Amino acid sequence: MEKQQAEAVSSALFAPELQAQQQRSAQLAVAAARRARQRQRGASALVGVLVGGPLAWVTGASIGYGALLGMAAGCALHAASSFARR
Repeated sequence: MEKQQAEAVSSALFAPELQAQQQRSAQLAVAAARRARQRQRGASALVGVLVGGPLAWVTGASIGYGALLGMAAGCALHAASSFARR
């Protein structure tokens, strides 16, 4: 068997598997990017809660209300910064 024929046979045998691997790799990359955005959003919300709760306590408001407002502000800031980066 000549080299060209051997390459044609091997590419015909392995092409579907390589294509499936590339597709799976692309799917994993998309999922990893989605998880990274979710972690960033969660961190922003946590920082908002940690700032809003004590700030509400100092001003005499309900700690839970301040934590919720802080979380909303953190998520809004994250969304604005994500939008500005694009």
